[in-house]
Amino acid sequence: MDNKTAVVIVKVFAVLAFIGAAMGIIGGLMTMVVGAAFGSMLGPIGAAVGGFAGIFMIAFGVLAIFVGIGLWKHKNWARIVTLVFAVLGALSSLVTLPASIVPLIICGVEIWLFGFEKTVKSLFS
Repeated sequence: MDNKTAVVIVKVFAVLAFIGAAMGIIGGLMTMVVGAAFGSMLGPIGAAVGGFAGIFMIAFGVLAIFVGIGLWKHKNWARIVTLVFAVLGALSSLVTLPASIVPLIICGVEIWLFGFEKTVKSLFS
């Protein structure tokens, strides 16, 4: 793989991190709103669970923004965080096979690119 292709691939993953961040933040806000709305039916515990779940999703959305910026700027810590989450995603996909074969393939490609592809790894040094 040449250097130009490696740069484009890393930029694509950075953009995907930004899209995932937006979806996580929006989903977290929606979870908090729905949790509050169902709080009247489920009681305060239901509202608290919705609130905590929403905050958790928003926190991961914010983390994805930082990882996307780090990938865009070729920061090695962002490559490592991406690898860790890809491995965790692959392991969780293995638990739910065969329904999750596509996410497993995507995580495998991500692990190969950011963990073993020399040209991509050299961008982050």
